[in-house]
Amino acid sequence: MNRRQFAIETGAILVGPALLQLRAQAGTGSSEGAPERPYSEELPDMLVSYLTGKLNHLNADWDRKRALIKTAADVEARNAFVREKFLQMLRGFPRRNPLNAVTLKVIEREGYRVENVMFQSRPDFWVTGNLYVPTSGRAPFPGIISPCGHYPLARMIPQYQSVYLNLVKSGFVVLGYDPIGQGERRQYWNPETNVTQVGGPVYEHSMPG
Repeated sequence: MNRRQFAIETGAILVGPALLQLRAQAGTGSSEGAPERPYSEELPDMLVSYLTGKLNHLNADWDRKRALIKTAADVEARNAFVREKFLQMLRGFPRRNPLNAVTLKVIEREGYRVENVMFQSRPDFWVTGNLYVPTSGRAPFPGIISPCGHYPLARMIPQYQSVYLNLVKSGFVVLGYDPIGQGERRQYWNPETNVTQVGGPVYEHSMPG
């Protein structure tokens, strides 16, 4: 018995009809030691077919739910439902605490200013960021909070800076902040080597738990 036949024999009771089909196909194969047919021939597009089926099912479900939304009250009810489920996934928000925000520097530009800011998301746990504020137009301005992807330099990456400048020039207040393990919030930084000790932002996100 080879490894594939062993997996089929021992796993059939766990996975049911799909693996039993493989077992039947394996039983009709050539003699011991002969080349086996690859899965790509026995079950062509197996993964694609599975994922397509799941996606189509979700899409149909979303179409059905959207079709039920016909009035402003329906929209409000849906929003309330989504918020409730979102809070359940978060297991609630952390306890509020004073932000104790500090503006360290202000840079004036034509039509906007950039404030280098810090605030405490938790007691004595500082968040660093830039606040982009329009200086032309009429307040109040709409606000955007911008977390960053896994770039080590976080908000200072040129692509993010380009987005922030375009937004503030369009009349938005934008807060671009450094997530944990990025930019000025490196948790495992070695000042002697000038690099992180854990391999990059993704690991720095994960290690604190």
